Order: sequence, then structure tokens, then C-alpha cells
Amino acid sequence: MSDRPIIKPQPVIVNGDMSSSITSTPTILAQKSGASYDVSWTGSPTGTFSVEMSNTYSLNAEGAVLNAGNWTAVTLSSPITASGSPDNALINLAGLEAYAIRLKYTRTSGSGTLNATVVAKVQ
Repeated sequence: MSDRPIIKPQPVIVNGDMSSSITSTPTILAQKSGASYDVSWTGSPTGTFSVEMSNTYSLNAEGAVLNAGNWTAVTLSSPITASGSPDNALINLAGLEAYAIRLKYTRTSGSGTLNATVVAKVQ
């Protein structure tokens, strides 16, 4: 059996304050072509979730950000929204060609707590 490059479940937002917009830690996708975000929230937030990609984001050898990069939103086939009550969703992304991805929550109103986990693999 061959090894397939994967990113095991990795938290990218932990107890995020949804009374403001939130951007996750970027995830490097080297050698992965698919990813998904598992998001869950509490409280009464209203807002939208999006995913952004970058080919210019980079880290130095110590893991610190070398270049913050340019980020472009991906068009999701089924947009995910928080609609004023606790809920959860899965954002599934296939055919990724970018170097890095990140999750973004854009607040409209309300408040709550957001947790998000990413997984990535070769498809």
C-alpha cells in the first residue's frame, strides 16, 4: 500500500469570536488536491463563510510568515451562511491547485463562537 499525502484533522479556528469577522490560519496544500472544512458555531451569529486561495503566501524555514501573499475567494457551489442560530456545516473543496487555503467568516450581525477543522488529501 502506498502512502498518500494527507493533512489529518487540524483545527484552524478555535473558539473564534463571531462578534467580528474571522480569518483562519492558512493551510499549505503541497501535494494535496482536495480539502474540506468542518465548521460549527454556537450563539446567534449571522454572516457568510468563504474560502480563499493563494499561490504567493509563504513561510520561512522557521515557520514564520515570509510573504502574507495575495488571497482570492473561491466560488463555492453551495454558499454556507450562519443564520442566527447554532449550526454546523462541511465545506468540501475538490480539484485544488493553489499552494495555500484559508477559511473566512464575514460577520453581518449577532455573536457566537466558531470552531473549524481542515482536512486535505490527494483525490
